[in-house]
Amino acid sequence: MNIKLLNLAAVALLLGLTACNKEEAPSQEQVPANAVQITASVGNPFTRSSPLGTVEEQATFSSGDKILVYRRVVGSTFKVAYELDGATWAPVQSKYLLWVNDVETFSAHYPIGYSNFAETSVNLDQSTLDKIALSDLMSDTIVDAPRGQLLNFVMKRQTSRIIVKIAKFNAEFPIGSKVADVRVVGFEDNPGDETIHDFIPYTQEDGALNSTYTLLLQPLDYDTYHIKLKVGEKEMRTAVFPTLEKGKSYTFNLVVGKEKLEIESITVADWTGTVTLPDDRAEETFRS
Repeated sequence: MNIKLLNLAAVALLLGLTACNKEEAPSQEQVPANAVQITASVGNPFTRSSPLGTVEEQATFSSGDKILVYRRVVGSTFKVAYELDGATWAPVQSKYLLWVNDVETFSAHYPIGYSNFAETSVNLDQSTLDKIALSDLMSDTIVDAPRGQLLNFVMKRQTSRIIVKIAKFNAEFPIGSKVADVRVVGFEDNPGDETIHDFIPYTQEDGALNSTYTLLLQPLDYDTYHIKLKVGEKEMRTAVFPTLEKGKSYTFNLVVGKEKLEIESITVADWTGTVTLPDDRAEETFRS
């Protein structure tokens, strides 16, 4: 009799734990029938950050990438990290989101620390490939998905790409001159509280002519930006330019002068084509 009572108590406890955890399935080899299944792709014209990758590599996620998937419910959220293994997205630790209602809304965010519920910004230090990739904020939302539908998230970029190019040294500099400590500076001017941050771009260059520096910025993080660098011990900076549009790539061609640093021109690309702004428009838009 005592053994039967113990067995009944164990069954009741198991049922209670299952009811409490109905939003996420426990780890198990068999995928639950009501598990939320997903795929994710990089939406054109948006690309995952891979500055040295081929066009194909920039347009896809890499094995091991993780995205965070949310079910949106009024007053609460439920979230699970999914990881790409080859061609399949599977939940980390085998814990799936589960369908609860006949129609539901889901959001996905890359990287897993970035979401509308816990907002994060791009890294100040983007000096390595791993660091700049983790600043490539992307997201997508699927509204009113019917129960059981395979969720195909087409991830859209939430950042602007900045490429700083050392296009010219003025004649007073000797041949072979180089720049150093290239930074993009964000400035936020709140009444009584000025916020200034130096962003470190990614580069494999040595600062010589035609060197390039790449950085991802989140629009609206700061009111204005400027670029600064050093030639020897002398520090120079450009005029300020405004916040930029997400999903666009901006190349700033710099002329390094003896006394000042100028933005000679700006090239704007949207990954479907490239347009060079006329000098007068560049002057009006990006120079103070």
